[in-house]
Amino acid sequence: MTVKTSPNWPPEITPPAEIDGHRIVLAQFYNEPEPTPRPPQGRWAWFVWAFFGNDKDGPIGDTVWNPERRDTWWIRLQWWLRNPAHNYCWHVRGFTHEATFRYDAQFDEQDGRDHAWTERLSEPGKYYPFTRHLGRYFEWYRGWRGTGAWGLKFKRRTER
Repeated sequence: MTVKTSPNWPPEITPPAEIDGHRIVLAQFYNEPEPTPRPPQGRWAWFVWAFFGNDKDGPIGDTVWNPERRDTWWIRLQWWLRNPAHNYCWHVRGFTHEATFRYDAQFDEQDGRDHAWTERLSEPGKYYPFTRHLGRYFEWYRGWRGTGAWGLKFKRRTER
């Protein structure tokens, strides 16, 4: 069985048929890396930038989350609680500044888990795992998303 690929998939690259015993069914190519911000010098400045900064959406959130673009201390706190350690996840532990491949395994309906892997173009053959679980009451994921950002999410399901 062939692996389905995204329309922009490079034709000279053949995606793997399986990774870690899981059959790959979809391969996607992310070729628009995020610009790499220059982290501040000094340990304290770096710590504040990594764990409290958000170089992509700023301190008041994106336009989907905050369409009125309100800027209050409460909005800033809510945005940080929703998206803590953004710069750490995207630029320190993650690699959104590089083009990546994303490989999705066949969905396992028995336990509601999804497995996927992200591969950096600078490290061919090294796969970074991503696991998602859709339970009856909760859903969660952890690992490297297709864009290269590392993420962790746990929330109650509203739809069952």
